[in-house]
Amino acid sequence: MRWNDAVTCIPHLYRLFCASVMLRDSRVAGKHIAHNYPKMILANILILEHWRVSGYVGRKVMNNNMHMFNEELGEISFSVLSRCVLGDNNKSDFGHMQKMYKLLPVYRELRDDMLRDTTSSESINSRHYIKEDDANVRVATLFFQRTIRQIVNGEYRSYNGSVESYKSSAMASQCYTVTYQPLVYKSNISSNVLAYLDQIKTSVTTHFLYNDRDIWPEADMPDDNSSEQESSEADEQQQSDNPIDGQEDFDELQWGADARMCIVGNFALCRAIWNDGRGVKIVKIKAINVPRIFPGSDEIWPNFTGKVRICTVVQTTPQCLAGTWNHHPQLSIDNTVASYEVIVYFSHLHPQNKLPPDVVSAVRAHAERERIFEQPGDYGQ
Repeated sequence: MRWNDAVTCIPHLYRLFCASVMLRDSRVAGKHIAHNYPKMILANILILEHWRVSGYVGRKVMNNNMHMFNEELGEISFSVLSRCVLGDNNKSDFGHMQKMYKLLPVYRELRDDMLRDTTSSESINSRHYIKEDDANVRVATLFFQRTIRQIVNGEYRSYNGSVESYKSSAMASQCYTVTYQPLVYKSNISSNVLAYLDQIKTSVTTHFLYNDRDIWPEADMPDDNSSEQESSEADEQQQSDNPIDGQEDFDELQWGADARMCIVGNFALCRAIWNDGRGVKIVKIKAINVPRIFPGSDEIWPNFTGKVRICTVVQTTPQCLAGTWNHHPQLSIDNTVASYEVIVYFSHLHPQNKLPPDVVSAVRAHAERERIFEQPGDYGQ
């Protein structure tokens, strides 16, 4: 895209996708998993290929105005514009500069036509042409062949990041990692494509633009059908007629699988099974997933993915409801939760990451109907 060449754009993007998959799948002790860059690249490839197959007008706009879509080419275009007006006295005239800028694609096409007619080289300057048997090409080829061979054999080692490695070549040779790095090179990247494709499909059905639905009305959550609404209203009316002590103000709280408050950015307090017993967990919702079947159930359940919050109090005791729920860099992992595991949804934590009082009261009221907290010493009681 940087070179305004749509023909080679997708092959080059796929090479970048392969490299990013290898690098992301490698694991370094003490380091987090990298951003999901391969998914972004694959989504970009699919969009560009869809544009090509469908003849979408946006592809023509992009090919003719690539500087609008690619940051590097946009910067280059301003550099070219500055050279075009070096001897111009009207550089302060915005209208004049705009006209000159619009002519840049014409100049580029004219240059390409002249080069094709006058020389076999596609370069503006023939000195930029490098022969395939050039010594520099051979040296670079041998280096990468050796490096790939070491990676495949599990013998590749890198520097340990110490400042000492920069002092001299002798010090650098002493700063190799003692253990071999995990295998990075993969010969079959195609096996990873379907996995990233599933992630893309999940992302486009998660209403990730819900918070901007005033701009994108299509991002709004679909309404329930009338029968479900009537059933929900009847349940709410029954609850209001027979309120549980301390639960009169919970009209806005959603229970169980009711997904109206299951919105990206909200929180869910869910049942959880821990090593030391039964308790609860809090998950901050980051994506609404496609409904699916979960182990132990034959039904299709709505579900979501989010980051788990870690409590300062053991989460198998009721005291955790008064604890602080924090994000932990290592322990706050992604967790997929089925709707039937949710006790209550809520929009935000109180200051110091405490549970809102109405949520605490709702959980305690729910615990009167169902045993939520249970430790090994409680079994059999």
